[in-house]
Amino acid sequence: ITDIEPRHGPQAGGTRVRIKGEFLNAGSHIEAFIGNYSCRIVKTKRKVAVCITSKSSRPQKLDVSMQFDHGKPRVLERKRFEYVQDPTIEFAYSGSTGQTKIPKGIPSGGVNITVVGTDFQYIQEPSIYILQSEARHLGPCKVATNTLMFCQSPAVDTLTQDAWPDLKNPTPIRLDYGFE
Repeated sequence: ITDIEPRHGPQAGGTRVRIKGEFLNAGSHIEAFIGNYSCRIVKTKRKVAVCITSKSSRPQKLDVSMQFDHGKPRVLERKRFEYVQDPTIEFAYSGSTGQTKIPKGIPSGGVNITVVGTDFQYIQEPSIYILQSEARHLGPCKVATNTLMFCQSPAVDTLTQDAWPDLKNPTPIRLDYGFE
């Protein structure tokens, strides 16, 4: 093993780590670890392996290793993976900041939503989700800074015109949302 990228990820886990080296696909049973935490391998090739980090109990720097066919673990020298503080979300809104800080959208999606919080820089593929009738609808997000992220509301195709008895004066429907 010669390198990893990225070298940081939230302690909640889920970071996609690329492990670089030689002969990383050797053997029929290949495992990767960050410290004692399993890193679930999703792809191996001769010079690169990709794994998804597990949850860590706290922020910490740990060695990265791989084990081939239950043999001696191969440890990355002089470079460690650092579990960092999980991101937090303070508030999200759409429209001008003078309105209440509640994002609003339309069933067809595409409304820009601003998200303010902390520790966003290590999020790899952020998204927003909206729950409606037990269906989960996903929309893309982009991290702008460590404290600012922009999302597009997803289309909520499970909402039909039947949801609004008076189409000329529709009443907003409050839906649960979150980020992943």
